[in-house]
Amino acid sequence: MKTRLGACKEYRKRVPGDSGTARELWEAVLIISIEDHPIYGHAEYFLKIGHPHGYSWEGLSDRIAEYIRIPTPSDRNWIPGRAFDPRKNGFPEDAIKTYKVNIRWQPKVANKIG
Repeated sequence: MKTRLGACKEYRKRVPGDSGTARELWEAVLIISIEDHPIYGHAEYFLKIGHPHGYSWEGLSDRIAEYIRIPTPSDRNWIPGRAFDPRKNGFPEDAIKTYKVNIRWQPKVANKIG
Protein backbone atom coordinates (compact mmCIF):
# COMPACT_ATOMS: atom_id res chain seq x y z
CA MET A 1 0.00 0.00 0.00
CA LYS A 2 1.46 3.35 -1.08
CA THR A 3 1.15 6.42 1.08
CA ARG A 4 0.62 9.65 -0.81
CA LEU A 5 2.99 12.43 0.20
CA GLY A 6 1.15 15.26 1.84
CA ALA A 7 -1.83 13.06 2.68
CA CYS A 8 -2.93 14.43 6.04
CA LYS A 9 -6.30 13.52 7.49
CA GLU A 10 -7.88 15.25 10.43
CA TYR A 11 -10.64 14.04 12.71
CA ARG A 12 -12.17 15.86 15.64
CA LYS A 13 -14.24 14.78 18.60
CA ARG A 14 -16.00 16.86 21.24
CA VAL A 15 -15.58 15.48 24.72
CA PRO A 16 -17.05 16.41 28.14
CA GLY A 17 -15.06 18.73 30.37
CA ASP A 18 -13.53 17.66 33.66
CA SER A 19 -15.18 18.11 37.07
CA GLY A 20 -14.25 21.80 37.08
CA THR A 21 -16.02 22.38 33.76
CA ALA A 22 -18.79 19.78 33.92
CA ARG A 23 -21.25 21.73 31.78
CA GLU A 24 -18.75 22.75 29.13
CA LEU A 25 -17.09 20.93 26.27
CA TRP A 26 -13.45 20.52 25.46
CA GLU A 27 -12.43 20.07 21.85
CA ALA A 28 -10.07 17.22 21.06
CA VAL A 29 -8.56 17.35 17.60
CA LEU A 30 -6.76 14.30 16.25
CA ILE A 31 -4.56 14.86 13.21
CA ILE A 32 -3.23 11.83 11.37
CA SER A 33 0.08 12.96 9.97
CA ILE A 34 1.82 11.94 6.73
CA GLU A 35 3.94 9.56 8.83
CA ASP A 36 0.99 7.16 8.94
CA HIS A 37 2.42 3.70 8.17
CA PRO A 38 -0.31 1.04 7.70
CA ILE A 39 2.37 -1.52 6.81
CA TYR A 40 4.32 -1.02 10.03
CA GLY A 41 1.21 -0.87 12.19
CA HIS A 42 1.89 2.47 13.84
CA ALA A 43 1.48 6.15 13.15
CA GLU A 44 2.36 9.52 14.58
CA TYR A 45 -0.54 11.50 15.92
CA PHE A 46 -0.77 15.12 16.89
CA LEU A 47 -3.49 15.78 19.42
CA LYS A 48 -4.70 19.34 19.95
CA ILE A 49 -6.86 19.96 22.97
CA GLY A 50 -8.41 23.31 23.73
CA HIS A 51 -11.20 25.15 25.49
CA PRO A 52 -12.63 28.54 24.53
CA HIS A 53 -12.18 29.89 28.06
CA GLY A 54 -8.75 28.43 28.84
CA TYR A 55 -7.83 25.52 31.06
CA SER A 56 -9.03 24.42 34.44
CA TRP A 57 -6.49 23.63 37.15
CA GLU A 58 -6.83 19.88 36.61
CA GLY A 59 -4.88 19.79 33.35
CA LEU A 60 -5.91 17.90 30.24
CA SER A 61 -2.77 15.81 29.82
CA ASP A 62 -4.13 13.31 32.35
CA ARG A 63 -7.05 12.60 30.05
CA ILE A 64 -5.20 12.06 26.76
CA ALA A 65 -5.66 8.29 27.00
CA GLU A 66 -9.40 8.82 27.31
CA TYR A 67 -9.52 11.08 24.27
CA ILE A 68 -7.62 8.69 22.00
CA ARG A 69 -9.09 5.47 23.37
CA ILE A 70 -10.84 4.87 20.04
CA PRO A 71 -8.54 6.49 17.47
CA THR A 72 -9.89 4.65 14.42
CA PRO A 73 -11.03 7.43 12.08
CA SER A 74 -13.92 5.33 10.77
CA ASP A 75 -15.41 5.14 14.24
CA ARG A 76 -18.80 6.88 14.49
CA ASN A 77 -17.59 8.92 17.48
CA TRP A 78 -15.08 10.77 15.32
CA ILE A 79 -16.25 13.52 13.01
CA PRO A 80 -14.21 13.99 9.83
CA GLY A 81 -13.08 17.57 9.41
CA ARG A 82 -10.70 19.22 6.98
CA ALA A 83 -8.27 21.86 8.16
CA PHE A 84 -9.96 22.39 11.52
CA ASP A 85 -8.47 25.54 13.02
CA PRO A 86 -9.18 25.84 16.76
CA ARG A 87 -8.39 29.58 16.65
CA LYS A 88 -11.16 30.14 14.11
CA ASN A 89 -13.55 28.17 16.31
CA GLY A 90 -13.26 30.21 19.49
CA PHE A 91 -10.08 28.74 20.94
CA PRO A 92 -7.46 31.39 21.75
CA GLU A 93 -3.85 30.40 21.13
CA ASP A 94 -2.99 30.18 24.83
CA ALA A 95 -5.90 27.78 25.38
CA ILE A 96 -4.59 25.18 22.96
CA LYS A 97 -2.05 22.49 23.74
CA THR A 98 -0.57 20.09 21.20
CA TYR A 99 0.68 16.64 22.13
CA LYS A 100 2.65 14.30 19.89
CA VAL A 101 1.87 10.69 20.72
CA ASN A 102 2.64 7.31 19.17
CA ILE A 103 -0.11 4.71 19.34
CA ARG A 104 -0.83 1.43 17.59
CA TRP A 105 -2.80 1.75 14.38
CA GLN A 106 -5.17 -1.13 13.72
CA PRO A 107 -7.84 -0.47 11.09
CA LYS A 108 -11.18 -2.17 11.62
CA VAL A 109 -11.74 -5.42 9.74
CA ALA A 110 -15.01 -7.09 8.79
CA ASN A 111 -16.22 -9.84 11.10
CA LYS A 112 -15.87 -13.33 9.69
CA ILE A 113 -18.86 -15.66 9.92
CA GLY A 114 -18.20 -19.31 10.67
